[in-house]
Amino acid sequence: MLFFNLDMTFRRCHNMYMRGGGLKKLSLFLMSITNIIHSSDIPVGTTIGKNVHFGHRGIGIVIHEKAIIGEGTTVMQNVTIGGTRNGYPVINNNVLIGAGAIILGNVVVGEGAIIGANAVVVKNVAPYTVVGGVPARVLRKLE
Repeated sequence: MLFFNLDMTFRRCHNMYMRGGGLKKLSLFLMSITNIIHSSDIPVGTTIGKNVHFGHRGIGIVIHEKAIIGEGTTVMQNVTIGGTRNGYPVINNNVLIGAGAIILGNVVVGEGAIIGANAVVVKNVAPYTVVGGVPARVLRKLE
């Protein structure tokens, strides 16, 4: 069961990694196996808040190690959260990231925002805003 729930496996491996010592190597090994099973790339040292959910077992998710993901966020399948020379994304709390979305560079996604499926986000997203398209643009404000 450990390897089939990406959320739970990441959390356990991250806790072992942060303790250091021999557990650090074990956590890297276990997360490597998990990433292979889920066709994902989520480094064990990534900062990911509590209650983050990876939809559809986290298939195809790629997250840069220096990206920050806030609490209560949902990340659907085939999402890329990647860095550039300019910096790394910061995803605030309670964000929904749709399937196939790409978030690149020094971008801040505000609390409660919704990133539409297959959107490419290269600019900051205001809190409680729905964005979509390539490149992503504001579709509407949430109340």
